[in-house]
Amino acid sequence: MRVVNCSEPERFQPAGYWASQGLETEEEVRRELLWQAATSDTDVAKQTLAHAEGCDYCGDIVDRFLRVKYAMQPGKAIQLAICPAAEELVDFLHKQLSPEVSAKIASHVKKCDLCSGELRWLDKSEKRSTHPVIMTPRAKMITLLAMAATLLIGGIFLVSVKGRGTYIPIQDKTYSARYRNLARLPQLNRTDLIQAAPPSHWATLDRAMSALELGDTRRAVSLAARLINAQDEPAAEYVLGRALYRQNMLADANEALLKAERMGTPSPYRCWTALQIGLILGDKDTVLRECKHLENSPDYGEKAKAILEEVMKRG
Repeated sequence: MRVVNCSEPERFQPAGYWASQGLETEEEVRRELLWQAATSDTDVAKQTLAHAEGCDYCGDIVDRFLRVKYAMQPGKAIQLAICPAAEELVDFLHKQLSPEVSAKIASHVKKCDLCSGELRWLDKSEKRSTHPVIMTPRAKMITLLAMAATLLIGGIFLVSVKGRGTYIPIQDKTYSARYRNLARLPQLNRTDLIQAAPPSHWATLDRAMSALELGDTRRAVSLAARLINAQDEPAAEYVLGRALYRQNMLADANEALLKAERMGTPSPYRCWTALQIGLILGDKDTVLRECKHLENSPDYGEKAKAILEEVMKRG
């Protein structure tokens, strides 16, 4: 396995000011500065953020901190808990765990909206498709976010469970094959996205789109999340959704793309992309809604009509 280290460790020495603040290790200084990079607008924070954009090691940490910050926006409920792993939720759904472990997960799910939502989605998807349903990486990502937040916020409710069943976790490749072969994700439409963003976002949005086109999804997520943290806007949500899709985080990608499509007046381009994700996920409700949105579009109307006819045939 490739080991990734910081490209400029000399930035994070526990000396001078940091030593006076009680920080004793390079890692403590690194996490303090990277948290500032994700949450502040000072010169030091900007310099650290510029470093993180070119450093895979620090960039991954900033990405997690940006997600934590996004979850902590005013009006958003935040739950800090070490949740069951993805395979344990699958085992729980299929009753493959011992009674003792199953009881612990059931108790946790009652208190955790994230895990209860994951179980509802999983159960709904399995009923929708005759093919094996996948488990998204979301539950694993929750664990990483909670661990990162622990460094900054304090004690958390810890649930530690170990699956004992024989159920083999399925791979994150497809939700439903029912409509998947009809889907064709479009290339990035820079003009459409730039027009949907405020001028102050254009430079960063352009860098995010370039990163996505080059396959650097980590940087695309980081740049898009920075814009979303500053101001809700559809173009950044769209780029975030496409980047998450490239990372096989399909449920999260769908959520971001649908949010982008709902903001303001949806453009035919964003509706068309939402339709394609609906086809990939086998989400008939989304497919029908987006086909309705596109029925009068000169660019996508005829193609949406053909897709709708085929979807209705397949049921």
